[in-house]
Amino acid sequence: MLALAITACTKGTETTSDTTNDATCSVEAAEPDSVLTPLFAKYFHIEYYPTYKVAVVLNPWDSAKVMARHKITAEAERVAAGSCSHIAFIDNIGCTDRIKGVCSANLIYNPAVRKALKNGGCIDLGDSFSVNFEPVMMLKPSLFFTTAYNQPDQHIERLKESGINIVSTVEWIEPDILGRAEWIKFIAAFFNKEREVDSLFNSVMSNYDRQIERAANAESSPSILPGLTFKGVWYMPAGNSYMSRLFSDAGGLYHFSDNSESGSLPLSFEYVLQNFNDCDIWIGLDIDTYAELISTDSRLELLKPYQTRSAYNKNKRKLKSGANDFWESGIVRPDLILSDLVTILHPDVTDEGDSTIFMNPLR
Repeated sequence: MLALAITACTKGTETTSDTTNDATCSVEAAEPDSVLTPLFAKYFHIEYYPTYKVAVVLNPWDSAKVMARHKITAEAERVAAGSCSHIAFIDNIGCTDRIKGVCSANLIYNPAVRKALKNGGCIDLGDSFSVNFEPVMMLKPSLFFTTAYNQPDQHIERLKESGINIVSTVEWIEPDILGRAEWIKFIAAFFNKEREVDSLFNSVMSNYDRQIERAANAESSPSILPGLTFKGVWYMPAGNSYMSRLFSDAGGLYHFSDNSESGSLPLSFEYVLQNFNDCDIWIGLDIDTYAELISTDSRLELLKPYQTRSAYNKNKRKLKSGANDFWESGIVRPDLILSDLVTILHPDVTDEGDSTIFMNPLR
């Protein structure tokens, strides 16, 4: 069996560094023969040399720095997946059987991985924010996909120091939903599946564009109320977020569409009541019934979409364990999420019998 060699240009580690400067760090002095530059993603690219390739992760918190350079000389055979998005990427690449360890197993939706967990073909490595050291060392994966944040993870650092090849991704911070999905190209490089994935991603892009055209033919533009209050704060997507783009692409009206911020906006209930009271459609809930909804705050009955029973959750593919395919397959297939939104917002351009993939009306 071929081994996977991954080297980073930082001293003392094999994978990542949040202090390395791209201008002074290189795996080889030679210029690459070619470079895969993403169409939408901002934080990775792949360099191709005659006998190897280098997957480069850029630092989202400091554009002048590179987070890691991974030199790839052979396919990954046994991998660990630290998040549901990694599982979805690897599954769509067609290498699900190579996943031998996962984090937060109860939150995994993928049937094949769940089956492997049950029969011993895959093991639980603990919580994704507190990885268990011993099971990882026993597994000895050829590489461990993890998620990087703007601060070191002591559990991951310990694994690095012990010789585990860590490949950290930052797809979650991409501001474009197609950019998040495009990280499948980065993952594919470790399995030599770039050609297959290029075809898949082109198909996703084409279908995404078809959904935009479908929404453009609708007769109206319904207004959107997203999310729900949490501990007294109602978090909504900022105008420069991937969800705000989704609302626009789906032909919906969103109060913060012209907002220039990214991430989420913390709002008071009073602000929401004043500015979103008359919205047509309520989406993104993690609740199944109107009874559950009103039990969280009786004032919610003042909102128009509650009164008109026009509220939708994202739980159509959710298991009792809490695993939700919206956060798994949905990362790779934003075209299907957009299709759901168009179906909900525009019944006039939806064929009879068509149904949603991830979203359900509240009961």
